[in-house]
Amino acid sequence: MKIRDGFVSNSSSTSFVILNKTGKSLSLAEFVKENEYLVRQYGKQYHWGRQETPEGRAEILKDMLVDAKRLPPLHPGENPVIFGDEDGTTIGGVYDYMLREAGSSERFKWWFVEYLR
Repeated sequence: MKIRDGFVSNSSSTSFVILNKTGKSLSLAEFVKENEYLVRQYGKQYHWGRQETPEGRAEILKDMLVDAKRLPPLHPGENPVIFGDEDGTTIGGVYDYMLREAGSSERFKWWFVEYLR
């Protein structure tokens, strides 16, 4: 029998396209704010930790906005993006799961591309 003697991870990343339907560059923070309902859905689907309470979901949203400000803008047209729980960010953990189903909002549309393991 072999035993692994190092770090083992079951973390994932998922590749998506976010379509900016406007004629100007928008920040990922604007995407987060416009699609805030995804954080509520995340809380309903994954019942553990902070997302179980309204206060916790507000904290998650706040953390996602901080993370989003560090990422590049979403230019008009298709923007390939990767979100994953292994990068240790709140936005990566939430969107790795919540963008897997295609969706749209007033200024954005998104769809799944592939799992990256």
